[in-house]
This record gives sequence, C-alpha cells and structure tokens, in this order.
Amino acid sequence: MLKSVTEHRLPAFLKVTAGFGALLENSRFALGPKGGADETVRRFDALESGAIPISRAHPFLAAPEALGSTPIVKLESWDQLPARHNRIESLSDAQLDEIQRDIVAWWWDDKEVLAQTVAGIIDASFARAGVL
Repeated sequence: MLKSVTEHRLPAFLKVTAGFGALLENSRFALGPKGGADETVRRFDALESGAIPISRAHPFLAAPEALGSTPIVKLESWDQLPARHNRIESLSDAQLDEIQRDIVAWWWDDKEVLAQTVAGIIDASFARAGVL
C-alpha cells in the first residue's frame, strides 16, 4: 500500500503515531491494510469515524459471519489504487456524499445486528448455566 501511494504520488496523508482519530473524522476515505490478520482495527476505525475504508479484497470482507457484503472499496492489489483514485476523483461531491452516507448507514445497521447477535450468545450461555 505505502509503495503504491508513494510511487504514484497520491494525495494521501499517512500518520503512524497517536492522534489519527481526528484526521479520520475529517477524511472521506481511509486506507485500511489488513496487517497481520484479515480483520483489522484500521478498517473499524475508519468505519466508526465515517471515512470509507479502502482495503484489499479477501474472504473476510465477504464472509456473512464477519462483515457480510460490506460496501467498502475493495482492491485486488494495492497496485490498483492509482486507477481507483482517479475514478474516485472524477466523482462529484454529491456522489461522494451519497457513497459516504450509504456506508455510514450500513455500518450503523451492521453494528446493531452484531450487538443483537452477541447479546443472544451471552443470554443463551447464561441460560444454559442456569444464571438467568
């Protein structure tokens, strides 16, 4: 990811220290490399702040038990980032606002489903243990 951003001189701000939350809240997109695992806090930080994550495609992003059919921007390779950036740059502010509203709405709905699922598992565990 870093190589693709720097080689193509894409307008990206990369910050590797504390304090990036405020930057994400003022960003429309956020790069979300997976790190050591398919699930990454970077992606969730972006979603929580309202930024649209851009990530490499992998099975976790399509797994119904994980994020399901997440509408985040998915790349097969970080080498595709410059072309995708060019397409994004060609969109109007209204189109970008709509994409951002859609992903924020999806994230809030998905968090509600996840909360209900976790609550159901906890309740069932307590019921089996005879606590409830």
